Amino acid sequence: MEMSGDVWPPVVPSMTYLPLDDPNCINESCTAFYAAENASQAAIPFDSLNVYGHWMTWFYLAIIGVLTLTSIITSWHDWRSLTASSQRNDKPSITQKMQALVRLFSHRHISQGPLKWLGLPLNGTLALLIAAVLFVVLITFAVQPYYRAHLGFGSPPLAIRSGFTAFACVPILMALAGKANVITLLTGISYEKLNVVHRWVAWISFGLSWVHTIPFFWISYTDGGAENVAMQFFMGDTGRTEWGGVPPLIILFLLCILSLGPIRSRFYEAFYQVHILLAITYFGLLYWHAGNVLDSWTYLWATLALWLSSWFARTFWYTQPMKIHNAWFEGSPAKLKVKGGNMVEIQVLAPSGFKFTPSQHCFLRIPRLAVLGNHPFTICNSYKAPKRGRDQLPDDEHRQTLVFLTRTYSGFTKRLASYAASDPDNQVNIWIEGPYGGISRNIELAYNNLVLIAGGGGITACLPWLAFLAQKAKDGLLNEIRIRRVVLFWTVKEQSHFSWASSALEAYFAVLSADLGARFSFYITDHKGDGRGHLQTSTTETRTAMGTLERKEAMSTPAKDDSSSEHLAIAGLGSIAYKRCSISEYLGGLELKGRSFVLGCGPPSLRSDVANACAERQWDVLRNKAQEVAVHLEAFGD
Repeated sequence: MEMSGDVWPPVVPSMTYLPLDDPNCINESCTAFYAAENASQAAIPFDSLNVYGHWMTWFYLAIIGVLTLTSIITSWHDWRSLTASSQRNDKPSITQKMQALVRLFSHRHISQGPLKWLGLPLNGTLALLIAAVLFVVLITFAVQPYYRAHLGFGSPPLAIRSGFTAFACVPILMALAGKANVITLLTGISYEKLNVVHRWVAWISFGLSWVHTIPFFWISYTDGGAENVAMQFFMGDTGRTEWGGVPPLIILFLLCILSLGPIRSRFYEAFYQVHILLAITYFGLLYWHAGNVLDSWTYLWATLALWLSSWFARTFWYTQPMKIHNAWFEGSPAKLKVKGGNMVEIQVLAPSGFKFTPSQHCFLRIPRLAVLGNHPFTICNSYKAPKRGRDQLPDDEHRQTLVFLTRTYSGFTKRLASYAASDPDNQVNIWIEGPYGGISRNIELAYNNLVLIAGGGGITACLPWLAFLAQKAKDGLLNEIRIRRVVLFWTVKEQSHFSWASSALEAYFAVLSADLGARFSFYITDHKGDGRGHLQTSTTETRTAMGTLERKEAMSTPAKDDSSSEHLAIAGLGSIAYKRCSISEYLGGLELKGRSFVLGCGPPSLRSDVANACAERQWDVLRNKAQEVAVHLEAFGD
């Protein structure tokens, strides 16, 4: 019997006309197989399956476009608000009521029940992410068939379209990951908030990768059993493409699982370095796996372009010793000082021309402590513009001292505190990267009331706003802004935590109480009052810094446990109460009129309470009691 020596299975004359269901009709030498293969490709062409990646790309580009347009419109309204404020009208417009209806849902946060352990974002962000998941599920599973009748007819359609959709996620993953990124530039949404979306997109990509992988396993098994699976996926002669997908799938799993909140928080310094290494490896392996099939590499080239643009922006614009017009490799002199409440103060002489806005943060690198360490700290003071006059310095020569405050935990902050305590007269050299984050809007032009809510070290995000407003008042420039009332709510575990911020708060209150009707309220949650209106610990230091303490009537909006709390008045500053105060009740008692902006910074539980309280206050807008209640939550500084 004559057989071909280079085709497997061997071709014999009788194979040409075998029926398709014959076990030997398994390649194109069989006419029926060849015809069925062509019919399958005609019905679902392989070259058409990359369109699903295009749809995914258009989906997230559309979202970015809507957010960009929203940012432009909001900025325009904020710019107009100062001149429009002369036409006083405390009643909300139809647009503001519609906005309140949306915020009634979008500002809420799931803080009760089993779902709270997932660390979900606010409902508005969560709804957008769920919509993205549903869109991916729709374009992946809505079209059938999922498989071809035979593996030899071509790759399973389900596997290919999910694979291209997963590849389309790679550029947006990179864009969402960078500190300096194009999405922040367009939308004004800071990178640390985009990072939440980054983690969700990573899990979506991981899910798509499994949908891409499983059909190949299944069809390989049904066509040839376990031996065929081993050949395809574990370095068999014909399994190079399949094998190439296994390592990136494993690495993507590690990237996702190590980014879970508890792991990331517990081992942050190690996580950061490992995450970058894994991401670079994952990206490189995708080139190998894709093999430039159709437009697969287009997504990778786009990702590379986004990464390079982010790297260049960070290196030559945000990293001050590498900034184009600064002296290269020249750090900034700084002094460290240990404060009360396990806090360390860092005073850094900023480079010339360094500008920032309230609530922004910088990444600080201290080579003497950690050459590769780069940690975020909120700027606690406000920017001071150079004085106008004959002897003024040009903007590019104007320098000022930046003040950072950090609580001592483990790792870098512990080493920082030890170093500061070891030498009170120390001076270190610091590399500054930033500023990042903050609030992209000019809220001082748009809102009547500013409410600052802080928990523990979260006060560091509030101090720069108090400094900013106090400076405006001192300079007689309050007519340039719309804010006419400022409220501070600060809750801490121990009374000693007040010591490191008391003098600054007293100075701000002295200025703001006269010009902006400031109201400061302080709460200590460990209930250590001695029952006589005095503080039990650190009394000498606190009285010197904050004034005489006297018994005071309970506030107009006490929490439910008010009967067991101690209320103390601080001369010229505010009140201290030993209790846990309901943020929702506190906000309700303020009876805010006009437009109000609430800034919350502190531990996750406090941020959740602030979000839910602001969602509840949307009813004030719907009932014509206020024009607007907006909220911004900061994670840094807690």
